Amino acid sequence: MSRTRRRALGGRVCGKGHTDKEAAFLAAAWERVQALWAECSDIQRAAAVLEWDQLVNMPAGGAEARGTQLATLRRLAHARLTSGAMAEALADAASDAAADPAWLRAAHRLHDREATVPAELVEERSRAGTAGYMAWAEARAQRSFAVFAPALQRVLDLTRRYADAVGWTGQRYDALLSGHEPGIDAARVRAIFAELTATIVPLVAAIAERPPLSRQPFLQALPRDGQLAAGIDAIAAFGYDFARGRQDFSIHPFSTSFGPGDCRITTRVQDDDFAVGFFATLHEAGHALYEQGLPAAASRGALGEACSTGVHESQSRLWENAVGRSLAFWEWFMPRLRGHLPGRFDAYGAADLYRAANVVRPSAIRVEADEVTYNLHVALRFDLEQRLLSGDLPVADLPAAWNAGMEHLLGVRPVDDLEGVLQDVHWSDGGLGYFPSYTLGNVLSAQWMEQAAAELGDLPGMIRRGGFGPLLGFLHTRIHQRGAGPTPDELAAEVTGRPIDTAPYLRYLREKYGALYGL
Repeated sequence: MSRTRRRALGGRVCGKGHTDKEAAFLAAAWERVQALWAECSDIQRAAAVLEWDQLVNMPAGGAEARGTQLATLRRLAHARLTSGAMAEALADAASDAAADPAWLRAAHRLHDREATVPAELVEERSRAGTAGYMAWAEARAQRSFAVFAPALQRVLDLTRRYADAVGWTGQRYDALLSGHEPGIDAARVRAIFAELTATIVPLVAAIAERPPLSRQPFLQALPRDGQLAAGIDAIAAFGYDFARGRQDFSIHPFSTSFGPGDCRITTRVQDDDFAVGFFATLHEAGHALYEQGLPAAASRGALGEACSTGVHESQSRLWENAVGRSLAFWEWFMPRLRGHLPGRFDAYGAADLYRAANVVRPSAIRVEADEVTYNLHVALRFDLEQRLLSGDLPVADLPAAWNAGMEHLLGVRPVDDLEGVLQDVHWSDGGLGYFPSYTLGNVLSAQWMEQAAAELGDLPGMIRRGGFGPLLGFLHTRIHQRGAGPTPDELAAEVTGRPIDTAPYLRYLREKYGALYGL
């Protein structure tokens, strides 16, 4: 408690050197800090509603006004989060026996970080992000990076200022990464990529020597209604609660949440490739299942958020890949798929779709990449955004660097900017430092699945019967309900007995694709 407030409160001295009025004030600190935090949460979620509308419904003409609205809400949320009242309430709550230490730790993690950032920079970044998204969407329509470049330069300049304000270990990239993955820095990510590529690169080469699998079952003209119905059927069986969620369309599929009672997803559908929309739906539903599983009682508090972006991605990658690309899943889902798209899959069996879902072939688009080559896409982005932040890579040279990196890592050269540097939305609003979370999510998903199998028993048998409840219950109890309390390494150690570890993921890739390709 500040000395100024000590003098103002007055009163007689009681235990621990506090006056009776001070003791009463401190005893209420836990309630005060929760109330202040709830206001911040409400404002941030109101901004999220406007952002969802921007990405799903808003006409292009609304961009300027929407940018102002979002900037105002984010400035207000930042002001409350970093206010003197919040700082004092957090400090006082440490003396309140009723306070939850895990809650306070998570709150300090965000408060102490954002308190270093000027309010005007928060507002500037928000405006630039809205303009950046609209410029990115227009650039995609024109297939021209030049349309996006000025907006990206503005976003990048502001992101550098933000990273410098946060000042995490003096490294800009670490400053951004720490906001997504508490306790993890770029050096750790580089080590993880080194472990992965040492196995993945020779695995890709070995697969290339084998007869290719066929994606033909997915490559047929299919009605959109049937495709959407199939995806909705699958995710409802997983446990996605449509009474607390919905699905819409967007350029780049995403998930967002306004609280456990309103967790929304979007998808996109390709008329001649069933896999595009179907696996995007499974992926985003994995995110939404996490959000629907967060502790409802803590939804407006510091623990009512995800542990990290990587843990969030572990949920989407688990349901999309470990479940949705498994043979057991297709053995269960095949009759249902035929019901949604009658006559279209009669010539194929579950094994055919299993193989089609797991074709390994280097390609240009990250969100459509197979499991084996996927992390090479992420490695490229990790390298490029570090160079952008440091100034080693000028924005004007980004498309050329992207294409060269794709050729080096994957042997693929994009045909144009739409297939290349414009494919991801993340950089349009300053989301640098996000991409490593995808790979961390892959790694963690294998740890979760190994542990779930050890605790639950025959997971493939459960999936083959459409029994997804035990797996969702495991994730709900062991991961979702922990909220933002632990760091990613701490959560991994709690659940599996070890911090983030690449061994289960590499084992999964070797065993699965070794069997598929006869290696």
